[in-house]
Amino acid sequence: MCSNADDLKRRAEWDGADGTSRQKLLLELQKYISPSIMVPEHRLETLLEQATAFQRMSCVYHNTDEYISLYSDHVCDRSQFPLVTTHIFRQHTDEVWYVVFSNNGKYLASASKDKTAIIWSLETLELLHVLNEHADFVSFVSWSPNDSMLLTCGQDNEIKLWNVQTGECVTTLKKHSEPVTACAWLPDGKSFISGSQDKNTFLWGLDGTILYKWYGPRIVDLTVNKEGTRMVAISTEKKIHIYDLVSKIEEAILEENAQVTSVCLSNDCKYVLMNLASQEIHLWDIDQKRLVRKYHGQTQGTYIIRSCFGGIDQGFIVSGSEDSNIYVWHREHAALIEVLSGHSGTVNSVNWSPVNPYLFASAGDDHTIRIWGTADATDPKGKMKTP
Repeated sequence: MCSNADDLKRRAEWDGADGTSRQKLLLELQKYISPSIMVPEHRLETLLEQATAFQRMSCVYHNTDEYISLYSDHVCDRSQFPLVTTHIFRQHTDEVWYVVFSNNGKYLASASKDKTAIIWSLETLELLHVLNEHADFVSFVSWSPNDSMLLTCGQDNEIKLWNVQTGECVTTLKKHSEPVTACAWLPDGKSFISGSQDKNTFLWGLDGTILYKWYGPRIVDLTVNKEGTRMVAISTEKKIHIYDLVSKIEEAILEENAQVTSVCLSNDCKYVLMNLASQEIHLWDIDQKRLVRKYHGQTQGTYIIRSCFGGIDQGFIVSGSEDSNIYVWHREHAALIEVLSGHSGTVNSVNWSPVNPYLFASAGDDHTIRIWGTADATDPKGKMKTP
């Protein structure tokens, strides 16, 4: 009970006729009133946002963060999509199996069957370092969070840690007994994880100390989220293994219907992209543990093919293929929008620049790495340069 009017106002947190109490009360009551009787607050703003989102989603080549007007239908020009080879790197002497941009987008690293990894400058389009201390094929590379170090691994069962600035091998790790298929840094830059065909998955310190070991399936590929709290690994058993890196416990296993050859994690760390030997690419929601979408068109049955997300808001899916082409899909509609030619053998790996939505790279059996950009994109000399 309230003793007087002032006591009632105080308990009700009423700030007077000129205050916000009445508006707050109305908003609270609105929750229980049908929208057909009382239009919800900010309804027009919500409708405009939905209309803008629809325009964006309906644009097949949407690849811009510019303001979208509702005065006319929004359409991105196809010429602003990376459809053209603007540069070719030719230094590798055998099949190139993997390519990845540095986190700052200034460099590119590649792994090859010629037993080397190469670091390239994208600012000068020059070769910076040839990393040639592996005794067998190099199949994977991984940049440290600050791009100062690079991990390489492959068929010689070893992991090597390199100084990016000098090109010198800092450490060689030899605890695996079979080929090392993938490695991934944790966000602190002081530790990383390696997966192997020997059924061991190791968490390493930079000094070569094994901080933790998981023993289980033969690992084909793995990735770690930006927070360093979750790892997604794929195995030869057609399964997706999700680990909690805080507790070190395997939190879920998702099953596929064919052999999975690669995994790519989205920027928001909610989705993973899987290439399957059944000539499909699957998009999984790893929070809800469900298959969201399938992409068809590329050829894959024999080799490891890698795909990636790309473009503004990662609105595209891009993949290599055994038919020498690169395939591009609209992520939401799963519609195939481009088939890009240029390579003369299997395209093993593609990777989209983390800082430039109009740039991606591809690597193939023809010993080359191609840089793809828009038609008006040129190198510093104004023409495609082929070293």
